[in-house]
Parts: sequence; C-alpha cells; structure tokens
Amino acid sequence: MNTEKREVTVTGTGDSMQRAFQDALNSMRKKLLTGMYNPKKMAIAGAIIGAILVAVLNTTASGVPVALQQVATQVLGQAAGWLLNPVMPILFWLAAMDSGRKTGMWGTVLGGLSHLVLGNAVPGIVLGILLGQSTESNGWNRISKIMLGAIIALFVFSGFFRGFDVTLLQQIGATVPDWLINLHAFFGYEVK
Repeated sequence: MNTEKREVTVTGTGDSMQRAFQDALNSMRKKLLTGMYNPKKMAIAGAIIGAILVAVLNTTASGVPVALQQVATQVLGQAAGWLLNPVMPILFWLAAMDSGRKTGMWGTVLGGLSHLVLGNAVPGIVLGILLGQSTESNGWNRISKIMLGAIIALFVFSGFFRGFDVTLLQQIGATVPDWLINLHAFFGYEVK
C-alpha cells in the first residue's frame, strides 16, 4: 500500500483480474471518502442504518418470552438507574475536570446548579464543558456571552416551571409572596 497516494495496490503477475480488483477497491475508497465528508449523505446513511437497527431490535425484543422480559426489566432497570444517577455525572465531571481549568470550573458550577434545579447534574456539566471550551479557545467573545445568557435563561425557566423558586423560599423559611403564587397558578403550577 502506497501511503502517499493512499491507493490499494495488488502485487503479483499483473493480469487483468488483479487490476480490476485494484480499480474496484480504489473507486470504493474514493466514494467512501466523498460520502464521509458530505453531511447530507451522512445524514441519509445514518437515518437508514438507524431505521434498520430499530427494526431489528424491536423484532428481537418481541421474540423474548414474557417471563424473561420481566426478569430483565427488574435487573436492567436497577442497573440503568445506577448508571444514570451516580456514574454518568461522575464520568462527565471527570471529563470536564480533565479538559482544562475553565472547563472544569464551569462544569462543576453548572453541574451543581443543574443537580439542584433539574435533579441531574449531567445537563449542567455538558453545558459547562461547552461554555468552558468556548471560553478557553476563543476567550470572552460575543458567542460566549450569548451562550452564557442562554444557559442562565435555561436554568431560570427550568427552575420556575419546576417550582424550584417556591421550594427554595419554603425551605429557607421565607413566606412565598402572593404574586409569585398567582404567577405559578397562571402557568398551571399549584403551590402547596
């Protein structure tokens, strides 16, 4: 294989069968490379492969007996809960800490805030990684400030619609103002 041209070469007697095989391999490689760098083709290929995979998985799942499905649900349900709650936040947090100083700081801060507001630290850590990498590579430019504003708005709206503000006020012993109760009632959240 010649590394400069990156073509497949077949050594031997040089008859027409070997040349045809070599030409076929080279043309397949060129087609593959042009498809890999074309987002439209990759999206179509991914959709087709995903549809086939989902069909195969659903067909396979329907062939499992009901008793075995119940046992698998009991075992895998607990395993998935352990994976999603303590393991995934730790892995993402370690990745954020490994990515740099600013990324680790933003991942830690937004992960903690996300755990308080959403009950899961992973979304905040991921947003912290994105924001930290943006600020480390580009500095505090317009895009970083817009991203920070969008993240703040996301947490404010998520906290409001989950009743985090009311719960926080009740837990610190403060009275919840009537206007805040009425505002939550307007959006369909009943304050207890």
